[in-house]
Amino acid sequence: MARLSSSRSPSSRKEIQSKQAFFDREDKEYEKLKAEKPKTNGEVFATEQLKKAAKAVEDSVRYQVENTRLETKDPAWGADKLGAAEEKTKLAMLRFQAAIAADKACEDAIAAKLASVNDLKIQLATKSRELDRQRKRRDDLTSFIRQQLMNAPGLDFIQPTLQIKKQVLEGLFFELNFTKKKRIDMCQTCHLAIDMPGYETSEISRVEGRTSRSDSWVGSHRPT
Repeated sequence: MARLSSSRSPSSRKEIQSKQAFFDREDKEYEKLKAEKPKTNGEVFATEQLKKAAKAVEDSVRYQVENTRLETKDPAWGADKLGAAEEKTKLAMLRFQAAIAADKACEDAIAAKLASVNDLKIQLATKSRELDRQRKRRDDLTSFIRQQLMNAPGLDFIQPTLQIKKQVLEGLFFELNFTKKKRIDMCQTCHLAIDMPGYETSEISRVEGRTSRSDSWVGSHRPT
């Protein structure tokens, strides 16, 4: 997750930092849980093999005990041996079930933590967009107030944004009182985009062809 800009108000920056710290903790826990999953999977496999082995031993002991009982006609023969084998099988089964439960709990914890991490990502992105919009509104308002003050009567001598832009044209002269004066071009005072790409004659002609009211914005001096 990319860190958010610090050029915001202290309270907003503190809130973002708090959310970011919480996200980092949750993300760390998520990675830790993911690292545990192979271990729980391995425990399930190991206990399952032990359960199968214990059941195989129990079946073998049971077969031996039952055959001996038939031969000796003693129904109590080998009861302790068979009981011990059955107990081992039960214990192995309990361990296997515990391993399955632990693996399922780990899987559920991973899913829950992932949902939390994704929710935090959305919250951070939403908060970032909100703060960016607030900052833009603040900057726009600041710029508007600054321009109004700079262009206000009595203060426009500081650095007004509304100025006559003059370009001295070298090699072009006009006669004034029997003297030659250099011509001064002031077109860029109003035509601010005259030297910007996209405002060439060909572009104006293309745009002009898409509107039925071109005369209202290019006047009678339309480009040909």
